[in-house]
Amino acid sequence: MTTQRVYQITSVAIFIPSVLLVRGALELHYYTPMGPGPGFFPFWLALILALLSVITFLEATFGEAARELARGKADFASDRAGLFRLVTLLLALAGAAFFLERVGYGATMFVMNAVVLWALGTRNPLTILVVAAIGSFGIEYVFSHWLNVPLPSEDLPGLCPSWLCGA
Repeated sequence: MTTQRVYQITSVAIFIPSVLLVRGALELHYYTPMGPGPGFFPFWLALILALLSVITFLEATFGEAARELARGKADFASDRAGLFRLVTLLLALAGAAFFLERVGYGATMFVMNAVVLWALGTRNPLTILVVAAIGSFGIEYVFSHWLNVPLPSEDLPGLCPSWLCGA
């Protein structure tokens, strides 16, 4: 199977659920007297996802990269390093889903961000620590203090300082 065909199949596989999500979001209240309703965010997110899948399909079918892939008959085969990255990312995602309610958002996302950065090739420890901290505790601070959106909090006290995470 060529890479071009994989992109086409993937874009169709993403387009169909996104259309169903748009339909489901329209059944929710789009707007309330207080502002955007529960259907606002899912509607726009699903619509953007559908649009991006159409763009991906068109690019894979008619774009310059598609012609190069068709000429080269490139197979969609992963090397050993790519398979390792894929498995690492899937395990990080599964671990985040498992630990999110148990450990809390900040600590879970810190570890997940660090693992994902390492798996994708970032080797500078300072970069990993800074990006993981901003992408976890920074986002948690913004959501809990500025947006007043509750995120899963840690059950293990002392994991995140109370002045930072608002525990």
